This record gives sequence, structure tokens and C-alpha cells, in this order.
Amino acid sequence: MSYTFKKTITKRWEVTQVALNFMNFGDFYRVRQDKKKCELCNRDFTEEDMAHLAFVKGKKNHLICTKCATEAVEGGAKSFDRRDKDV
Repeated sequence: MSYTFKKTITKRWEVTQVALNFMNFGDFYRVRQDKKKCELCNRDFTEEDMAHLAFVKGKKNHLICTKCATEAVEGGAKSFDRRDKDV
């Protein structure tokens, strides 16, 4: 007989700004092989994915997926597109 203990941990981050279209993940991974997943939802990146950069209050910047970037911007975080020449 045994008992399985389940513990759920909720973490909260305040994303203040998102740099959209930061870099193609395949290009990023060639330089930084320590990041393989979205730092918010832990989804694995594919080589074709576009990575975005989240500026998190009181923490280091987070590399995030398109779904999390969209959710952060729709939730009120400011954003700018790295492809725009004015940035």
C-alpha cells in the first residue's frame, strides 16, 4: 500500500513589457542552448518558433512563446515589435 502526494505550486510574475518577435528560436538556440522551453508555460520551443522577450518586474527577462506573449499583451503589458525600424 502506498500514498501518492500531489503538490501544486502557483507562481505569479508581473510582465510589464513584451518585446515581440525577439528572435527566431532556432537562431537563439545556436547561441544559448540553456533555454529550450517557454519560461512561463514550459512549452518546448521548436526551431521554427518565434521567441519573444518578457520584461518581468523584479526578475530577469524571460524568453516566452507566442501564446504567452499574446496573453501578456492582451492582459495589459506594453509591447513593441523588434521588427519595427523605429525601435
